[in-house]
Amino acid sequence: MFIHIPPAVFEFETLKRETEIRKQSERIAENRARALLKHGTNSIEAIKGDDPRWATILMEEVGEVAHALTYDFDGPPEALTAELYDVATVVSAWLSAVARDAQAVHIQRESEKINHSTQYGRRPLVYADCAEHGTPMSYWDEVSQVYRCQRLDCKAFITPDDPFFRHLNSVR
Repeated sequence: MFIHIPPAVFEFETLKRETEIRKQSERIAENRARALLKHGTNSIEAIKGDDPRWATILMEEVGEVAHALTYDFDGPPEALTAELYDVATVVSAWLSAVARDAQAVHIQRESEKINHSTQYGRRPLVYADCAEHGTPMSYWDEVSQVYRCQRLDCKAFITPDDPFFRHLNSVR
């Protein structure tokens, strides 16, 4: 039996699902930002993608979900939802770390090609993005000895003593 669903109803349901997914994504991003503010450089945002600690962190969060499902759990009803968001937050951060490391390896390989084709000495390359534009901080300023944003109108820079300064050579 085929049921005809009017296009307006289908579009409304699709929009409703997309809105729900957007809200969930925003909550996960807020959780990641809150964790970064709370833990600083000890946050999960600083862990490499292939670090075995990820499995431990994820299993701890999954264990909290399992605990929220037990018959003797005495927490509030929304605790399960909060724990599921914690799992999603860890998975999201882990996926970002894996992607970040893959991008860093790609940038490193490309820089090695460039370095082999130039007569200049090698300087450490970094993986950092401009907070304002999201563009790579890859322009080396010889005078100031800092990496600057690639956009000429931007004044952002990063120095080797910055906690978010990561040498690409250490990502391998």
